[in-house]
Amino acid sequence: MSWRLPRCGAPGASPCSPAGSVSAEPRSRGPTARVSLVAALASLLGGISPLAAPPALLLGAFSLFAPALVEASHLSSHVPTVSVAENSGSLVLTWTPSTNNAVSFYRVRWRVKQPQGTWQGGDHTTNVTKSGCGSSCSYTISSLNNGTTYEVQVGVQDFHTHWPSSSNEGTPAAPTSTSPPAAPTGLSVSRSSGGLQLSWTAPSGTLTGYDIHYTSAASGTVANDATATGSDASAAWVADASGASASDTSEFVSDLTNGVTYRLRLRAKNSSGAGAWAFTTGTPNIGLEWGGSTYSVAEGDSGQQVTLTEGGLVQLKIAASGTLTYAAGTSNPASLSADLTTGYATTFSAAAGANLLTTLPTPVNDTVNEEHETFTITINAGTGYVLGSPTTTTVTITDNDPPAAPSGLSLTAGSEKLSASWTKPAGPVTGYQLRYKEASATDQTATTSGDPSTGWVTSTASITTTSGEITGLTNDTAYHVQVRATDGQTQTGNGYGTWSASRSGTPEASNKTITLSASSTTVTEGSPVTITITTGEAVPSSL
Repeated sequence: MSWRLPRCGAPGASPCSPAGSVSAEPRSRGPTARVSLVAALASLLGGISPLAAPPALLLGAFSLFAPALVEASHLSSHVPTVSVAENSGSLVLTWTPSTNNAVSFYRVRWRVKQPQGTWQGGDHTTNVTKSGCGSSCSYTISSLNNGTTYEVQVGVQDFHTHWPSSSNEGTPAAPTSTSPPAAPTGLSVSRSSGGLQLSWTAPSGTLTGYDIHYTSAASGTVANDATATGSDASAAWVADASGASASDTSEFVSDLTNGVTYRLRLRAKNSSGAGAWAFTTGTPNIGLEWGGSTYSVAEGDSGQQVTLTEGGLVQLKIAASGTLTYAAGTSNPASLSADLTTGYATTFSAAAGANLLTTLPTPVNDTVNEEHETFTITINAGTGYVLGSPTTTTVTITDNDPPAAPSGLSLTAGSEKLSASWTKPAGPVTGYQLRYKEASATDQTATTSGDPSTGWVTSTASITTTSGEITGLTNDTAYHVQVRATDGQTQTGNGYGTWSASRSGTPEASNKTITLSASSTTVTEGSPVTITITTGEAVPSSL
């Protein structure tokens, strides 16, 4: 075996040694060896050959040089035994540091075991310096996934690149409870036919399941903490057969008797046992209610059916019958006598297993533009059920008539414009449109867009008041103008109504001047004189 002395501070070499010390790196024997052990010792002896050096001086050199003469293969005997502590989201590695001076620090790395992942760490960021360990070294690997097994390695390293390592593995896990869980919170119950639906908020910690018990006995007969026994709920607590798993926050307790009030209790369990009970009460029954809180029906629409449901289910579990009450709504109330045809249903019934349907009244189909009107239908208490929610539904009668044509259209001429005004028609109106054409144009939609000489042109998309202007007209040209209204409703039959009757108007320039000239003539005093004016254009009405 031969050795070379790396230059301190050079790449791949150890830091410069303190005065009186030296580090060395092992090299294999062979013809390419450049520095021998004799040469290395000679450098320590100031150039004196080791063969000629005094024994005391030679022993001193060996005492400085010997600690570095540990080959990399010998480091494997100093690899520590690593212990792994499993915590939530982390693993804590501990080991006893080596007493060998050639061991300078330890390096840690880890990876997912299955499926095998990529090594993480293993660089200077995961170094553990032996000098900082004291009697025990440790390293915490954080941000790991609970339930996933990781391989871990701790390598022992000298001042060079040698680091044989030892392996172990660990699985982070959430801490286990050391006491039973708290009672579930927010325990609520909703009734159904032959059963009760429970829901709750789970307590914190790792759970293993729940106990659910029920009894119809009074608390004076069966205590809250009595043990569940048998299957007679009238005499004792009975355990729900299906139970609830650790991940559940709801459970349906079945095989109960309609109309009977039950006490129910629920508790959570973990590895340390069962926790405290949470209590509630409920009465299974059919709760009859409307399938929706609102419906709509158009004027003249007949035969529209709506559903009465039991907890959202259309098919009833038992037979039920009852009555319905009708009333005018609160928003644009309908008149039951004027807006609804007679003969609508005021009672209902359905056999067990049947769907419970009722037919809405048929609204009168009038020709009046009006607001959508409302009325209500309420389910009354009856046989075979209790009242659910909602028991009252609001029905909207959808109007299907547009506004009538506006009346009283009048025009005022201006220069290159006509100002129009009119009277609002009855019923809801949200806007108006004006249209115009030259008086001589055909009664049709303009064949050339925006050209009133080819037909009607709509001047504006919408006007919200009862007046508007048509601009960009040609002075001294006669035009026809019409207006129509919309109720803003989008249902069939609504929207814009018919156009009003046409009104004619002619734009004219203001301050038009006509100059008169005439030759001399003789007239008799007191006799009338007639003057005839011939022009090539219309005479202003203000003349």
